[in-house]
Formats: sequence, C-alpha cells, structure tokens
Amino acid sequence: MELLQESLLAFFAAVGIAWTVWTAAEALFLSRWERREPVVALVPARRDAPALERTVAGLLWTTVCGRKLERILIADCGLDDTGREVARRLARQNAAVALCTMDSAGEFL
Repeated sequence: MELLQESLLAFFAAVGIAWTVWTAAEALFLSRWERREPVVALVPARRDAPALERTVAGLLWTTVCGRKLERILIADCGLDDTGREVARRLARQNAAVALCTMDSAGEFL
C-alpha cells in the first residue's frame, strides 16, 4: 500500500513539474497574441434550428487551448422565420455572435 501511495505521489509531482515547465517555456518563448490566429466557430443552422440556443451557449463557455472563442458565426443554411428569429435574438444578446450566410461568413472575421 505504501508503494502505491509513493508511486501516485511521484506521478502527480512529475505532472506538476512538467506543467510548470511547459507554462514557463510558453510564456518566455511564445508571444501568445502574435502567433495565434483568432478562434472562430461556424454553426450551420437549418429550418427552425431546435438546438441552436444550446449550441451557442455551449460554445460561449468553450475554450480552445486556453482561449475563448472570439466569434461565433451562425450561418443561415435555410433557416425558416422561427429559426432566423432565434438566431437574431442570440446575436443581439451577445456581441461575439453574428448571423450570416455561408457566402458572407468571411466578412465577419
């Protein structure tokens, strides 16, 4: 039992040291804001978009490599009036969310 405890302690110590060294090296050698492209999510929405609100809410909480998404683009791929209204409401509620067409998605980046 003592061997197991010591092994676990050594494992967690090694992971902690590796994480600390990685974070320090990244801070010293990489300029976080110059070398990374913006993180954008494109959500194709169709018909009444029944899961659009949950999808956008989940993406607003998502981080990619420690960075929040800069933009969430809802692409109109055949939304009906109900779905378009949901998408417009989401765009009004959060500045990071925008409604666009697939052809105009590049304009919002």
